[in-house]
Amino acid sequence: MIASRREATAKTALKQLAVLGDAHWFPVDTTDGKAVRRLMDAIMKMHGRLHYAFNNGGGAAYSAAKHGVIGLTRSAALEHAAQGPRICAVAPGWINTPPVANWMKRDEDVAKAITRQTPRGSIGTADEVAAAVLWLCSEASSFAVGTVLAIDGGYLA
Repeated sequence: MIASRREATAKTALKQLAVLGDAHWFPVDTTDGKAVRRLMDAIMKMHGRLHYAFNNGGGAAYSAAKHGVIGLTRSAALEHAAQGPRICAVAPGWINTPPVANWMKRDEDVAKAITRQTPRGSIGTADEVAAAVLWLCSEASSFAVGTVLAIDGGYLA
């Protein structure tokens, strides 16, 4: 069983594994506990047991860095909240930047997978991220302290 958010990657792996026998792809975001539970239920239904499992999310350093930013944001916000600065972070999802747009143009499977990952059904724009940043910088967000604002079309919901 290949569990991956990226259909294109899974298809490549399935082709390589075909010589060994049957293999299946199950779309899953391993950061979503409910999705992992659905994966486990599917494995049990198909095979009745699980012999081995490993997680290769493809970005331990990137993931650690993201969590480091979140931790630093929240710690600094707590340390300095009484003095007045509001320290927050923005966590954008898939945003229509030149690298993302080029990647999606080059690979239709990637484009479909990225779009499917976002419950809104599309990727965000730089203007949407900018609007969130402007809100965080405004008095309208005066009670936001240590906030990590996800601008991701529902990806992390």
